[in-house]
Amino acid sequence: MKQKIHDLALAAGGSHYPTVGGTTLEKFAELLIEECIQVVKDTPLHCAKTTFQEDIVKCTIDQSVDALRKHFE
Repeated sequence: MKQKIHDLALAAGGSHYPTVGGTTLEKFAELLIEECIQVVKDTPLHCAKTTFQEDIVKCTIDQSVDALRKHFE
């Protein structure tokens, strides 16, 4: 089990963790994280006025996705 997910489950009141939830809770957390990452990836680029600005926005999105994945490793 990924430590961050375990810690969040305990913080959410899962004092009997992992007997309550177990792999189902871990899978739920992983799916939720991936859903959030997809929302970031789908961020519209309409605020960028030039291709240079668009590249900056894309880079920021990519870095945000990487940061989210690393945070929950």
